[in-house]
Amino acid sequence: MLIYKKYFFFLFTIVLFLAMPKISLAASRYWVGSGTTWSDTASWSATSGGSSGASVPGVSDDVFFDSNSTGDSSLNASISIRSLDMTGYTHHLNFNNLNMTLTFAANGGTNVTAKFAHVQNTSATDYLAFNSTTSPSSYLFTSGGGSFGGIKIGPAGVATTVTLQDSFNSDDSLYLYNGTLDTNSQAVTFAELLLFPGTKTLTLGNSILNLIMTSGTPWNAVTNGAGFTLNAGTSTIKYTGTFTSDLTFAGN
Repeated sequence: MLIYKKYFFFLFTIVLFLAMPKISLAASRYWVGSGTTWSDTASWSATSGGSSGASVPGVSDDVFFDSNSTGDSSLNASISIRSLDMTGYTHHLNFNNLNMTLTFAANGGTNVTAKFAHVQNTSATDYLAFNSTTSPSSYLFTSGGGSFGGIKIGPAGVATTVTLQDSFNSDDSLYLYNGTLDTNSQAVTFAELLLFPGTKTLTLGNSILNLIMTSGTPWNAVTNGAGFTLNAGTSTIKYTGTFTSDLTFAGN
């Protein structure tokens, strides 16, 4: 009888283990490609400067481009990863009109730093999205002098805070969904401000915010303005560029 009980307990343990939800653990992936694309396993290593052949980074993974990374990188599909650090990288990441989403699914108060040393080939169809999936999270964002398409804050519906660590230059829109963009008193350039349903905040400190759209309403805090908070500080908002028609400033 004792043997049967032990056998039953063994089977029960196996069934319970198989029924448990699978936990996706974060992995580190280092760019080692040269002339290869993002989705090619020949582009990735599990260690800095190590052998290629590691799995292509996914939504739970931290991605590094460092001084041991050789050659440019090109997106050949829109991607979702956990974080991106390009400190020490001397080549270029080409968006190729595709999108990158940084998704951090951890408890609030954890900072992930996304550092871009060089970004090129962006256009109005590129965007970089900062997401949180389980609870409010925050990112420290260093652009490193790169030029970007659009920036989306919290499109997944969970409050996401992004704090700039240096000046930021975009030729597309700032999309505010849920959470906060804190410009941290840095100089910032966007084409326009676009608000979406949700609770969102723009904190400017003493930033100079340049809006470069040449027609329409570059600053529109009216459409989907419910739930929007502007912490203007001593900032200055400028319409700049060569205007093709009259411009409108809507909302506070």
